[in-house]
Amino acid sequence: MKQQVEWNIKANIAKLMPNEDTQYNWPSLCNLIEKLKPESGKADVGGIIRDEDGNCIMAYAMSIDCDSHNMAEALAAEFGGKWCNQLGFTNFVLELDSNIIVNMVNQEGNKNRKLKMVADRVTRWVQEANATAQHYYREGNQVADALAKIASISGTRMIYQSFEQLPKEAKGPFMMDKWQMPSIRTKNY
Repeated sequence: MKQQVEWNIKANIAKLMPNEDTQYNWPSLCNLIEKLKPESGKADVGGIIRDEDGNCIMAYAMSIDCDSHNMAEALAAEFGGKWCNQLGFTNFVLELDSNIIVNMVNQEGNKNRKLKMVADRVTRWVQEANATAQHYYREGNQVADALAKIASISGTRMIYQSFEQLPKEAKGPFMMDKWQMPSIRTKNY
């Protein structure tokens, strides 16, 4: 809820003062892990990067090699954070559903050395970009959830650079988010 309120405030400031240089450049990056497959050492992840108006800048769906949910979250954050950093985005919000990784990126500590190596790289990019890492409940981003499911089904790496390129399973949740409508995560049996 806190992130939704922040996004609303940021979007309204940008709309109210379009000609002002407000120093607000608030892309947000949200990563989610759909499915960890310990037997194969892979996880399926999805993420989306949005501008301050909620428009899609880039989205991705991919399978990655890892052995835990937290490592998958750290690697997904590394991918998205690196992408934002390379394109010169600053002041972005890195939204993660793993509180452990958020705490590590915010340098609140964890003794897991494998995770720490990846989290330190993410922390470096976050600091260079003057970004922040925040915990975000999985239910809070249906788009990233849909993208992670697509990675699970396709098994390939997909990069989407506009709303038009998003798969149909992600477009509905994307529009609900953009319109700031609440959505309910359902599970099909």
